[in-house]
Amino acid sequence: MKITSRLKAVANLVGECKILADIGTDHCYIPIYLLKKGKTNNAIASDINEGPLQAAEETVKKNNLNEKVSIRLGNGLAPLKENDFIDVIVIAGMGGETIVNILENIPCHLTKCRYILQPMTDISLVRKWLDEKSYKITNEEIAKEVNRYYTVIEAQHQSNAPKLSEIETQFGPVLLKKKHPLLKEYIVKRRNKNIEVFSQIQKIECETLKRDKNRTLRREKDLLEEVLRWL
Repeated sequence: MKITSRLKAVANLVGECKILADIGTDHCYIPIYLLKKGKTNNAIASDINEGPLQAAEETVKKNNLNEKVSIRLGNGLAPLKENDFIDVIVIAGMGGETIVNILENIPCHLTKCRYILQPMTDISLVRKWLDEKSYKITNEEIAKEVNRYYTVIEAQHQSNAPKLSEIETQFGPVLLKKKHPLLKEYIVKRRNKNIEVFSQIQKIECETLKRDKNRTLRREKDLLEEVLRWL
């Protein structure tokens, strides 16, 4: 089964597990890919909307995996029960704020799971939440599709998890440590976007708003250039 670079990066960080849960599964591509690769024994695919679940059911049926995949309707982690014995949870293809809202409601029986997160926006917000809640980022990956970059985070709860610095929160502790081959071009793109937005902000008439946005953009630019010098 062929999947996109983004989904493959997610699947690679899942690695091997016994029971996988894919939250916001859409077409159920990740569970099916991992089942076909023999990386997981069973999967739960859930979504808050019936439309994506119907698409998921069709994909599962087409691949003759009905006995291996449980399709469930529900919000966030609510469809996952204590007797499911899940070891890995994937939350991918959503905004960072949505992912954080889902993580805020982790039930006790899912705290020890390994989480694979792929935020489409607000990546630093997700890392900040993980840091504050003592989830250690154990691995990270970047995937590129055309001109867009996608970051994937693997995290697991650890009571003595090391705290993240500002730079690590922004750009990823593991990505920085291993100097990921796509990290430099991703940061260059962010820097160029920063310069473009800074230029647009100067047209704002409200001086207070302009001053606040300029301060934020200058700080981001300083961090971007500091990382680029190191890379």
